[in-house]
Amino acid sequence: MKHSLKTLCLTLVAAILLPAAVMAQKVKSIGDIKLLENNADFVVTFEPNTVQVAALERDGDGNVGGLYLWDGKDGVFIFYGATPSWDINSLKVGDYVSGTFTGTWEKGYWDVYNLDGDAVIDGNGPLNYLKTDGKEMLRNGNFNKFGLYELTGTFYNTTLTFVTDDGMLYAIEDNYSLGLGAPETSHGTLKALFYQGSIANYMWPCEEVFFSPDDEAFTPEDIISDETVGSIADLKRRRLATDLVFENGYKAQVMAIYNNAYFLWDGKDGILLYDAGNKISSLVAEGSTITGGTLHCDTNLGKYGVTGSQDLVVDDYQDTMSPVDRTIASLSPADFFGYLRLAGEITTDEYGNYVISDGTHSVVLEDRLNCGAGLSGKTGKKGTVNVLYHPAGNRLFPYGRDFFNEGATGIGSVNVQPTQAHKGVWTIGGTYLGEKPQLGRGIYIHDGKKTVRK
Repeated sequence: MKHSLKTLCLTLVAAILLPAAVMAQKVKSIGDIKLLENNADFVVTFEPNTVQVAALERDGDGNVGGLYLWDGKDGVFIFYGATPSWDINSLKVGDYVSGTFTGTWEKGYWDVYNLDGDAVIDGNGPLNYLKTDGKEMLRNGNFNKFGLYELTGTFYNTTLTFVTDDGMLYAIEDNYSLGLGAPETSHGTLKALFYQGSIANYMWPCEEVFFSPDDEAFTPEDIISDETVGSIADLKRRRLATDLVFENGYKAQVMAIYNNAYFLWDGKDGILLYDAGNKISSLVAEGSTITGGTLHCDTNLGKYGVTGSQDLVVDDYQDTMSPVDRTIASLSPADFFGYLRLAGEITTDEYGNYVISDGTHSVVLEDRLNCGAGLSGKTGKKGTVNVLYHPAGNRLFPYGRDFFNEGATGIGSVNVQPTQAHKGVWTIGGTYLGEKPQLGRGIYIHDGKKTVRK
């Protein structure tokens, strides 16, 4: 008894005086890893023949710096900043990996850092693709970011794109330098690794034979050959270098700026123009409206880019354009990048995403524009949401501080509520900038009033 009491006292003293050791959390699967908090250390055991190497990222010397693991349901990217104790350079796509591993979950990057342990290679087998449809893959993609999927739809040879039977659009990219022989345009089955980027959705084939055509009929791609177009709608039908000309009263507003890309909206159609070279960043700002001149545009692998401009006329005094009504069930690639108003109930799905649902169909709501949406406080409430529709992940970005109108069922029945003055400075998209921020040119909301800074 005395020995036990002495031991207990020493233990209590040590717990008080010594720094608390951070214990690695034990998890059972890849899916469990991604439920951890950021920078959480973990221990996981992969059972034999359950976790497969889906793809490998190698440097110019052939050394593996990262790998994708997939268990048939959930996937994760493993990034290495140091050489692990097991021989990752000898791994092959299709290898089954088992054993007990330690690593760090980096939620901010959505990957695992330095997975290491007593690895066992259980042999190699065909890749285990999960058969699903386009919309379900995108909803799951908000959790997985990548995965091995089998989809049915139409492969378009001229643009290297794939449209699923339920209307989702993906870009085919030879990320692993397999030298893909592009099949003819036809309907069939695609097997590839899905990667959810910030600008576009990609399908990365892991095998040279990635598409199997069948005899089903398909809709020819709706493209035009015009090198100059006069609307966003026609720009989205043009897959090569194109000039978008603003004339005869046609105009488009910069609704939001996201990752060096501009959400443009003309009141009916929208597009996301990626400005990698900052070709127009000094000419436009969030809220400004392009009323004249020309944008030089191009498209590459499912995303549209701006390569320059000529005689661009930009007006900062235009009223903010309105959204258009859409039903959740009717959303399609034609609505990509649209400024929409949808009616439904805000709830959560099985992956933990906030969604807007009509009871049968749902789409993910994600506050990427930092509107301070406070989605958790709106769970279970019905009304309309003002959103920008972004195809990467089939996501809806809440737009504006007052994006949600509780009780409304559509534009025709919007319940008009008094506008509350929000102290401080905000963008027109609802992003809070502070009380006295340093501002560039553009349109801002200052203490609830619209102001223009030249």
